[in-house]
Amino acid sequence: MKTLIKKNLHYDHTGEEASEYFIHEAFTFHEGHRYGCLGGYNPTPSPGQSRNFIQAGNIDTLSSATDFGDLQQARHDYESWGNRIRIVTTDDGTAETAEYCNWSTFGTAVDWGEHASGDGFRSAMGDNVRTWLARHDGGGGDSSIAVANIMNGSDADFGEVASGTHYAGGGTGTNGYRGVYLGYATPTASSDTIEYLTFASSGSGIDFGELVQVSGLGAHGAALTDGSRAMAVGDYRSDNAGSDTIQYVTVGSTSNASDFGEYHIKTALTSGASFSGRAVITGGYQTTDGTIGEVGYFNVGVGGNGLDFGELDQTVYTPGTKSGG
Repeated sequence: MKTLIKKNLHYDHTGEEASEYFIHEAFTFHEGHRYGCLGGYNPTPSPGQSRNFIQAGNIDTLSSATDFGDLQQARHDYESWGNRIRIVTTDDGTAETAEYCNWSTFGTAVDWGEHASGDGFRSAMGDNVRTWLARHDGGGGDSSIAVANIMNGSDADFGEVASGTHYAGGGTGTNGYRGVYLGYATPTASSDTIEYLTFASSGSGIDFGELVQVSGLGAHGAALTDGSRAMAVGDYRSDNAGSDTIQYVTVGSTSNASDFGEYHIKTALTSGASFSGRAVITGGYQTTDGTIGEVGYFNVGVGGNGLDFGELDQTVYTPGTKSGG
């Protein structure tokens, strides 16, 4: 056997080096009972700007988010990633740098490193050691996929998003050996395209199927999964008012998506995370009500509607959200 990335190491929950991580080793799920919501954008007061907030709450006890510190750099329009030890930002298209916090010691974020493949990563999926990052460039000039080592601050080229997507879609999900991207958006329209990667084989995304409804700039590439299903929530481009559609695929079987239910409000430009079969949605935007400060949830394995969860400490859209701890 060979390692996917040379010297790619597996870490246990204390952060100590445990053993060399091989591509055929059993999948180690990366979720945890807390959610972190990093950065985001708020258009008020005018002029609007990116924020450097770090907010966090509990997924299993349905709690609202509270303030936990600050990023070094305000950022939005990206997705967070990480494992049960730390949460990491990608850049937001303005720089190649990333920051991280350890779940056990939230506070001011510290430097993680630089992305070798450039800036603008906005979809993330992976396991407790590695994360696959799809670069959705707003100008359409780059659609590369990088695979990053969560603990050592480095990444390497993996392949391309076949659709050449500009912006993240309704969500992502993984079953340990395969990950899917559900939908995407261009500057003028959303798409129903679903693509997948096989983690053990570098290469471009492969056609998986189609969504029930187009989904672009919905849950913004958030990891909404229970290890079997992957979920897509919301849409922005269809009518500029947001969407309440929730849809899903079973990651292990290529197929079109199925209808899951309805979120409790129309939303877009949101983010989210998942733990133990529960998905949470943080923030968002709609043209009628503006920036949304709610946190909502639904149970991934059981079809149904999304429900209100609580509130963010600071109201934002397009934050980076991840579970861990």
